[in-house]
Amino acid sequence: MVYITEDLLRRRAEHNECEIFSLEEVSLHQQDVERIEHIDRWCRDLKILYLQNNLIPRIENLSRLKKLQYLNLALNNIEVIENLEGCESLQKLDLTVNFVGRLSSVDSLKHNIHLTELFLVGNPCTEFEGYRQYVVTALPQLKCLDGTEISRSERIRASQGLEEVKRRVWEQEKEYLKRRTREKGEAQRKAAGDEKEEAQREAAGDEKEEAQREAAGDEKEEAQREAAGDEKGNKRGNQAATQRERRHDHFLSFHGDCSRTRGGDVCLFVFSLQSSVGGGQGEPEVEENKENQEVEEDMKLMSSDEERREREFWHTPSPFTPESRLEAHRHLEEKRKAKEK
Repeated sequence: MVYITEDLLRRRAEHNECEIFSLEEVSLHQQDVERIEHIDRWCRDLKILYLQNNLIPRIENLSRLKKLQYLNLALNNIEVIENLEGCESLQKLDLTVNFVGRLSSVDSLKHNIHLTELFLVGNPCTEFEGYRQYVVTALPQLKCLDGTEISRSERIRASQGLEEVKRRVWEQEKEYLKRRTREKGEAQRKAAGDEKEEAQREAAGDEKEEAQREAAGDEKEEAQREAAGDEKGNKRGNQAATQRERRHDHFLSFHGDCSRTRGGDVCLFVFSLQSSVGGGQGEPEVEENKENQEVEEDMKLMSSDEERREREFWHTPSPFTPESRLEAHRHLEEKRKAKEK
């Protein structure tokens, strides 16, 4: 989450010699900001504020900006128009592609008597039957709605049958808010399920890592035992060979080559001693190759699992809501951070 800090404002105020208290225009677009804060205390002289393409869910902390004329909040997660009554000089408000479904919240802009332009294109409320007629009559100070000028004749027509228009709008708004309640509940359950699945994956990874450490420890201990046994066997073998050599030498000292001749026959006694001494040695290269193969197999499984989850994330149908937009953003952020590691 990106916060609006004094340092961020100074970096965006280079055109004003990094001075923020006298700043009249500032652009904080596409900064992944999730909350409006501090601006109305640090930048009281602001006339133009760009906050488009962020993750802001609510209009707040702007009431002290008495000189603010243009506020751009397009491409955010705003659902209600509120808290702008204190912006006495506001002339243009851009809420293009947000999630405003409570059309009746435009009534809060009646106090902004200088407001002449309003953009609500791409919001759910624009799909309501009677949307434009409702806004035109609710805000008589408007001159332009969604880029289209409001003519005198349109305003007269909009005032006709207004009560029926209001009734239909309120019904549609009620249905929309019910749907949003369901969507929020589903998003919360999905988030809880994702957290549980992530915890299970981490637990499984920890168990596997622990098992690998234990297996490595067992292999090392077994290798040490084998090495100790081989060393002990070699020692015993050497001792036995030494004893056999001594017996052989002792025998030869008594019998020598022991050659004798009888009737022209020559009997030659030759004694030979054969001993084999072998030491069991491990094969570290084979063990290392085996470990490398296991690591490669684990990496393949991890890669395959990650690809599967990635496909599921992007191909599973999902409604376009503030929650899904925020989820997609955080998913991309996690991928980016993972690549940077």
